[in-house]
Amino acid sequence: RISCTANSSSAPPRAPGSWSKLPWSSVIHIPLNTTLSVRAVPNPGPTFPGGYPKWTGLVNNTGSATISITFSQLSTNATDYKIENVNCGHTVVCKAVVFDYAGNYAPDYDFTNRATNIFGAGELLNLGASISPADLSPSQVAEFEWQISAGGGELTGGTTDGSDTYCCPAIASDITLSLYCKPLVYRNSVGGYIGPFLPPAIGNFLVIMPSGLVFHKVPDPSATNGLWHVPGYYSIGFWAKIEVLPSYVSWDRIQLEETTNQTAAVTGSLTVLDPVHKSSATDIPAKLMTTGTEWLVMLAGSGDFIGQFYQGTRTNGTFTWHIQWNYRSKGLLGNWSVYTPVGAPVLTEFTSDQASTASAQKGLAGPYYRQLNDSTTMPHTSLPAMLQTMLRQAGIIP
Repeated sequence: RISCTANSSSAPPRAPGSWSKLPWSSVIHIPLNTTLSVRAVPNPGPTFPGGYPKWTGLVNNTGSATISITFSQLSTNATDYKIENVNCGHTVVCKAVVFDYAGNYAPDYDFTNRATNIFGAGELLNLGASISPADLSPSQVAEFEWQISAGGGELTGGTTDGSDTYCCPAIASDITLSLYCKPLVYRNSVGGYIGPFLPPAIGNFLVIMPSGLVFHKVPDPSATNGLWHVPGYYSIGFWAKIEVLPSYVSWDRIQLEETTNQTAAVTGSLTVLDPVHKSSATDIPAKLMTTGTEWLVMLAGSGDFIGQFYQGTRTNGTFTWHIQWNYRSKGLLGNWSVYTPVGAPVLTEFTSDQASTASAQKGLAGPYYRQLNDSTTMPHTSLPAMLQTMLRQAGIIP
């Protein structure tokens, strides 16, 4: 009679002389291209009789107590067994299912025509492990663990079936994630592993920062043209949404701020009611629209959009700002990164002229125009509370 033990010679090797009794009477799961040194042990007796043991199947051999088996052929399904028999008075049969594995990742927010190997700062990726043959599950064959090999970011810690969540860093990075496999066939009776851990499956992708902002005028629910004006004043405003560029990744985990870091230029004798833009670095949470588009809508106060509003005295001239916008991204634990500039400063301009016309533009949105005595097209109550207060204090609206 005989019993059998095995030792792996796959890189990285197990400790020399470290043998483990394998469950030959049941099915074992072996990683593809693993080499096992398999030893038959006479029971009882110190030696085998002449001409024994006899090995047949994947390896054919007579008289050697130890052989090497390389499992180089992938099983086609969970019952496609690769078999090795050893005989000395009775036969011990080893049934092995040979598996392979790979890591996979996908963005938490997907949309048509988005990049698949480039992600935005702060984006969440769902990680997993896939097994071949497909009718095996990860938990049947191994324990898996994701690790960040290069580029930073955060992992939740995941589960042993290879499921995990990765949060992209706040800055541009070249990311390498590694999925480590710990085959269950190498686990000992107390739950520890006696090796080897297989070389990891590697995933590489890029994380990018916002490159710029584009402003779009949108209709206000109470006014089809989305313009605001007070009769008798050189005044104009419009509702705007902000597109964060590039548009082929998601920016659903960033916040924007319009800073006071600006350069201004005035021509003519124009004076402008202050503040005509956000006077402090206020956070503007980014939110994805629910209309199926991938643009970002900025929220401010209780409104649905951030309004860009301008009020000038009755004189001629141009007031121009170049205002810097910043962004920051959210980590897994709700922590925020430091603010970082988004592209070049955004052009903001207000004009009034002798034709009794006021115009305003923000970035590439505009310029839009209202005549001095045009009627109000957007109710004052539609304005953010801060702007209403400012205009009432100036005596411009009731």
